[in-house]
Amino acid sequence: MSRNIAGLGRKRPQLNMPIELLELDVLNPRLAKESKGNSQLDLLISLYNDFDVEELAYSMAENGYFDEEPIVVIPDKLPSGFKLSSDIEQQQKDLQGLIAKGKIKFIVVEGNRRTATLKLLTDDSLRKKLQLSDDFPKPASPKVADDLKIVPAIFYPNRDN
Repeated sequence: MSRNIAGLGRKRPQLNMPIELLELDVLNPRLAKESKGNSQLDLLISLYNDFDVEELAYSMAENGYFDEEPIVVIPDKLPSGFKLSSDIEQQQKDLQGLIAKGKIKFIVVEGNRRTATLKLLTDDSLRKKLQLSDDFPKPASPKVADDLKIVPAIFYPNRDN
């Protein structure tokens, strides 16, 4: 029986992804069952409480985001009438165009801990909602803060491939 293996032998588009277009994965198998299916804020709280986000935040606050570690995303919903090209380079251009216009959001299927950390490092209101102490790291410089707002992401059209 031949099984289709998602990452085998196929190039995937890499996109520059603004973090405000990223949603945490409500189906993340690593999260406790009680946090699955909850709001983005509930998922963020769970990741903060159970997955050492603060430790990762210290590194990112000093060094920025390492582009060698892209997150993996799927579209939340493709815009009506939008078709993915079979040509990877064209697909990358088309998706980057939707991103630039803010016409698409993505679900992070790999890299939720990093995404939660980025959201907390770059969004004062989220840190307040979670009632994080003033000791929670902040970007060391404006250059680092800018770097944390856009991250590399590998795009898959859906969870199955």
